[in-house]
Amino acid sequence: MNDSTLKELWQQVAEKKSCEAKQKELTAQRDTLADRLKKLEKSKLAEQADVDRLEGHSLAAFFYQVIGKMDEKLDKERQEAYAARVKYDVALHDLSSVDADLEQIQNRLARLSDCERQYQAALSEKIKSIKASAHPAAQLVAESESRIAALKVQKRELLEAINAGKTALHTVNEVLETLDNAEGWSTWDVMGGGLMADLAKYEELDDAQEQIEQLQVELRRFKTELSDVEITPLPKGEALDIP
Repeated sequence: MNDSTLKELWQQVAEKKSCEAKQKELTAQRDTLADRLKKLEKSKLAEQADVDRLEGHSLAAFFYQVIGKMDEKLDKERQEAYAARVKYDVALHDLSSVDADLEQIQNRLARLSDCERQYQAALSEKIKSIKASAHPAAQLVAESESRIAALKVQKRELLEAINAGKTALHTVNEVLETLDNAEGWSTWDVMGGGLMADLAKYEELDDAQEQIEQLQVELRRFKTELSDVEITPLPKGEALDIP
C-alpha cells in the first residue's frame, strides 16, 4: 500500500464525514420545508375557495353584489389567492431542490460506504511499515502527511462554501437591480407612462420573483455547505503550505 493510496483513502473518509454532515442538514431542511408546504397548500386551497365562492352563486357573492362591492372584494380575494399560490410554488421548488441535493449526497455516501474499512486496513499496514523502518523521523513524517491531507479537505470545504456564498450574493445584486428597474417603471407609470410602463413594471416584478426563488435555493445551499466546515488550528508556530 503506497502513501498516495493512503492519502486518497483518508480524503475519502473526510469526504464521507462531510457528506454525512450535509445529509443531516439537508434532512432537517427537508422536514421543515415539507411541513411548511403542507400548511401553504391548505392556505392556497382556502384562498382559491374564497375566489370560487365569489365567482359562483354563493350567498357571499349575492351580498357583495347587493352592496355594490363585488369587484373590489373579488379583486382582493384574487390577489390573496395569487399570493398564496406563489408562496406554495416557491416552497415546492425549494423542496424539489433539497430532494435533488439529498439524492446526490446519498449516492455519494453509497460510493464511500467502504472507505473507512479500507483506510483502517491501509493505516495498519503503514504503521507496520513505520515500525519496521525504525527511522526516528518516519512517525513525524506520517503525522505531517495526515495533517496536510486534513487541511486540503478543509480548504476544499471552505472554497465550496465561499463559492456558494458568492453565487448567492450575485443573485442578491440581480434582485436589487431588477427591483430598481421596476421602481423606475412605476415612477414613469405615475407620471403617465400608460400601459407600456405598467406592463414593463410587472415584467420586472415577475423576473424579481424568479430571482428570489433562485436566491432561496442558493442561500439554502450556502447553509448546507457551511454545515461541514471545520477549522482545525495548527500547533503554535507551525505553518504549512497547502497547494
